[in-house]
Parts: sequence; structure tokens; C-alpha cells
Amino acid sequence: MKVPTHAVVVSEPPPIPVKESAKPKTTINLGSIFKPAAKTEEKQAEVRTPIVDKPFQEEDIRRVWKEYAELRKDQVAEYHLLNQQIEIQGKEVLIYMSNPIEEPLLANMKADLVGYLRERLSNSTIQVKGELRIAEGKQRMAYTNKEKFDALLDRNPLLRELKDRFALDADF
Repeated sequence: MKVPTHAVVVSEPPPIPVKESAKPKTTINLGSIFKPAAKTEEKQAEVRTPIVDKPFQEEDIRRVWKEYAELRKDQVAEYHLLNQQIEIQGKEVLIYMSNPIEEPLLANMKADLVGYLRERLSNSTIQVKGELRIAEGKQRMAYTNKEKFDALLDRNPLLRELKDRFALDADF
């Protein structure tokens, strides 16, 4: 008995075209790590040029500070922080913060702010520091009914007599 033999021809599937991505490659070519980079040496030479620190006046710092604040106008919290009271002590700018929440806000923009001040005033010794200063004369805001009633009692002690006489409850 003869078994028919069929020739099976296997054809290769057509190659899938690879699209070039517009995104830059995110992987590092390890072969280029040990090769010297001539461009970085040129950049380092440019960075090493000494910067002559120019003297500045208090008005100069305040003017540049306002310019930077205007650049940050779209960031409301940063703009508000930059419009707080500042004090200039030599080459240090001290900004007074009114809220502990402003501390991380200042920390996040401090490098950019100091860089801007140093560049515009041509002085590399300028520093920015923040100091938390909570106003002592400010009363704490009353939120709950009990807190509101206690605040009213401070203003008018006769309210306690009314509360007791009519058996009223401040926490409703």
C-alpha cells in the first residue's frame, strides 16, 4: 500500500514592519559608558569660569523678587507665599511664613528661586531662608457649635445664664 506523499510547503509569514517611535529611547547604551565624552568636558570648562559677585541693593532684591513672583502667578499658593513679608539681612533673604503648610511649598521652589535671584543679580552668595511666624493676635477659628458658643460666651457671659434658664443645648 502506497501512502501518498504530499509536499508541504511552509512559507514564512511576511515581516512585520517596525514603526519608528517619535519618543527618544529610554534605555542606556552600555557600550558608550566607557567612551570619553568630549561635549561634557567642554560644558565643564564653561561652568568652571569664575563668576564675579556683584554688589546689590535691597531695592534690587525686592524688584527681582517681585519679577519672580509674577512668573509664578499661575501657581496661586506659590504666588501668595512670594508676596509675604521678606526681610533682607546681608546676602540672606528671610521670608516669613504664616502657615506650616507653606514650609514644604518653599522647599520645593527654593532651588529655582535662589537660582533666579543669583542669575538676575549676578551674585552667587544669595541665600533664601523661611521662618514660620504665626500671628499671636489672631484668634483660632471656631468651627463646631460648641466652639462657636464658647466664643460667644467670651464676648457676652450672660449667654450662659440664658442657656441654663431655658435648658438649651449648645451641641445640637
